[in-house]
Amino acid sequence: NIKEPRYANRLVEEGAVDLVAVGRQLMNDPDWVQKAIKELAAI
Repeated sequence: NIKEPRYANRLVEEGAVDLVAVGRQLMNDPDWVQKAIKELAAI
């Protein structure tokens, strides 16, 4: 399961995956995308 935005971002950047699905995370936390944007902007 991919739950952390940084981990998802790293997988894409390294070419390990072409797409990351975050459906479960969105069901658990509808604000996940906004939180991920803020977290990744801080890198």
